[in-house]
Amino acid sequence: VVVAAAAATHVVLLEDDMVVARDFVAYFARTAPLLERDRTLWCVSAWNDNGLVAYAHDARRVRRTSVFPGLGWMMRAALWRDELAAQWPLEHWDLWMRHSAVRAHRHCVVPDVSRQHNIGVHGSNMAHRTYRRYFQNVRLATLPAANATLRAAAAAAV
Repeated sequence: VVVAAAAATHVVLLEDDMVVARDFVAYFARTAPLLERDRTLWCVSAWNDNGLVAYAHDARRVRRTSVFPGLGWMMRAALWRDELAAQWPLEHWDLWMRHSAVRAHRHCVVPDVSRQHNIGVHGSNMAHRTYRRYFQNVRLATLPAANATLRAAAAAAV
């Protein structure tokens, strides 16, 4: 269920089987201006599919991707109201969001180190083996909420 106040400038969507990092809200606050400056971006994600412990090390770095990461993200409220809300599917919305006609060649910003962690070992769409293979070893940021710096190397090119 998505509820957006009429005056909201952004909407955050978060799956129910997530634990968020201490700087989850601050991360979105710091990256929201990217969505305003560059309309080829359609989301800022708190999740990095490739943010495995072995590879993700810089919690201050963000990257640009053409792949919709899902799980937890922010978009402009106008995008939600004007384009997505009326056609939002009741299930498999993550697959729907990845369709090229819906994505419309837009990109997302993802953190090097995720700001959320999936704890849904036994979800309706999650097998234990899948969880162990793809989700268990994704690093969760441990920055304090007050930390306000991001190295937006990829986003700077936005």
